[in-house]
Parts: sequence; structure tokens; C-alpha cells
Amino acid sequence: MPARVPAAAAVGAHRGRPPVAFMAEYVGECCWILSEMTWILLIPEACIPTGILAILLLGGLGARTCRYAGGRSPTCSTGGCKRLTQWLPPVLQVSWLLTNFTWMFLELLWDTPDQQTPWRRTPMAGEHEDLYDEAQFYCVLTFLVTPTVWSLAVAALFLRGCRRLQDGPGRCWRSCRPACALFCQAGYISSWALMDAVWAAGLLWFSMVSCVLTIILIAANAAWETGLGLGGFDRTDFVWVLWTLANAGWIVDELSAGDDLTLRYVSAGFALASFVVLLCSWHQAVARHIIRSGCTDGASWLGERCIPEPQAEAPACLGA
Repeated sequence: MPARVPAAAAVGAHRGRPPVAFMAEYVGECCWILSEMTWILLIPEACIPTGILAILLLGGLGARTCRYAGGRSPTCSTGGCKRLTQWLPPVLQVSWLLTNFTWMFLELLWDTPDQQTPWRRTPMAGEHEDLYDEAQFYCVLTFLVTPTVWSLAVAALFLRGCRRLQDGPGRCWRSCRPACALFCQAGYISSWALMDAVWAAGLLWFSMVSCVLTIILIAANAAWETGLGLGGFDRTDFVWVLWTLANAGWIVDELSAGDDLTLRYVSAGFALASFVVLLCSWHQAVARHIIRSGCTDGASWLGERCIPEPQAEAPACLGA
């Protein structure tokens, strides 16, 4: 696991203004939660522009991360496994976000809720359930790409690491670390995509299981990323737990409660709470970004790259 780094130490290590990468991530996440909240409330004038902005910011960040991951070859040689754990999670995230936004847009465009909201803003182009059902089927297939790619990548890295078993448990564990990193860092993204897939397919109980799995993987990512076990779970993780609970209520509302307005409002309330907690978690978000970037002790904070101070003999960087 990564070295243990208290959040306060990580925050104190940076200097100057937050980098563009962090600001893009933070604002993009805020926009995405706002987009989801207003989607729950069926307000297309708010959820579509905020969703587009979130995709642009997080997609741009993903492209930047892929570029800085370095190496022309994604193969598992000469640090290739480590690069895979750096560029694959943002790629999976952007793939999921694009599919989620497409699903959202089509629902707002063609689908009529069982109980209409008082403001009656949907469907924007009139009711076309046949077109919506067909498009939703393809969204299900696209959602499933994310957990499938994640599972295959983790399995491939794990099997490669197990080839070192004859060299002793210590060497085998070091070889399996990329698989563990990818499992934790992209696991909750993949379970979100799986949750959306089974939700769009109308499978209530599978959706609930996916929600529980997502919360578990959010905690696993916090433990791995900080190296502090469950003690590394902070407000930035609680944001996504609240957001997952908002989705759980929304799933029950659509698949079981017939779009009940009260449950819709409760789900939107959880999403709003998630947004407020994120706004109040600036320092925690800064600390987590520094830990992810791998620079926590006298190093300049420049996004995904760790560059030593001029007077330092060597960069004090943490492995991802």
C-alpha cells in the first residue's frame, strides 16, 4: 500500500495556488453532483449544462492524466503496470460519465415519469417510449463495458504478479500491487457503472447489491489511497457515499414506487447533502489530490507530476 501520509501533512506540503488539474477535478465533481440532483428533479435546463461542463472538465483531466502517465506502450514492462493504474481509472470514469449523460439526456427528451413533477419540464420532445427503450438497451451494454474492462485488467495484472510466487511471498506481493491498486482505485467507478446498467435494465435487487458494493469499494479506495486503512476515510469519501444513497433512493422510486414525488424529493435531498459536504471539504480534497499525485514532503505540487524543490537532493515522492 502507499506510504502512510496524514492529511494535515499533505496539505502543509504544497505551496502556491492549487493547480489547474485539481480545480478541474473539484469543479467537475461539483457540477456532476448538481447535474444528478437536477436530473432527479427532472429540470433539464439545469442538469444538461452542468452535465456537459462536468464531462468537459473531468474528460480534460482524464486526457491530461493519460498524457502524464507517460510511455508510448501500455504493456506491463518497465513501469507499464504502474502507468496502467494511472491512466485506466480516468478513462473508465469518462466512459461511464459519457454513457450516463447520454442516458440522462434521452430520458429527459423522450420519457414521461409515472408521476409528473409540478413544473412539468419533461419530456422535452414529447413522449417516445419505444425510442427511449431501444436507446436505453444500448446504454446498458455500454455501461457494462466499464466493469468488464476493469475486471479483465485487474485479473491480468494479478495473474502476471502471481508468476513471481516462486520468488517468495514478498516479491509476489510487490508484483501484485498494481492489481490491488487498480482494484481499489477504479473499483467504485466500475460498480457505479454496473449499478447504472442493472438499473436501466430494471433489476431492482441487483441495483441495491451494486449500491452496497459501491460503498464498500469507496471505503477500500480510501484505505488504499491514504495507506491509513479505514482511518483514511474522510469527508471526500462520505460525499460519494451520500451520492450513492441518493441513487439508491432514486432507483427504488423508479423501479418500485412508481416515481413517487416524496421519495424523489428525499433522493434529491441526499444529493444536495452530498453537494454541500463536497463544498465543505476543500482541505480534505486538497490533501487527497496531493496524496494521489505522490508529492507530500518538500516537493512542488504540480498536479500529477512530482518535481523536487531546487535545493533538494532527491524528490520525496510516494509511489501510486
